[in-house]
Amino acid sequence: GCFRPKLDRSDLVGRWIAENEDGTRTLELREDGTYTWHFSRISGEEMDNSSSWEFEYEHGEPMVTFSEFPFLKPPPQLPWIKIPDSGYGFWWVAVRRVGFLRKMGLCVDSGGDLDYCYVKE
Repeated sequence: GCFRPKLDRSDLVGRWIAENEDGTRTLELREDGTYTWHFSRISGEEMDNSSSWEFEYEHGEPMVTFSEFPFLKPPPQLPWIKIPDSGYGFWWVAVRRVGFLRKMGLCVDSGGDLDYCYVKE
């Protein structure tokens, strides 16, 4: 859906959380254009990453671009999911309203098998 009033870059600064069956991902967007990413797997494994992010409007839609974002292979019990191999790349994502509370969300593979969202706290 559309945002009223228009989103500003500063609205995105802060903590975003994504939880699904393989663990919890925490994304922290900083005012200086950097981000940190932390993944705590159910198995106990921890992963960290950091790089940069940018905000822009594309055809009237609020978009975020992450540099060097970690793409993870799906858990082995879900072999039918097709996402980029584990590695780092650009993630260009629309800011959406998600869930009952209509919070801001950054959704991975929206509508696909891997459908989950980072939700702004």
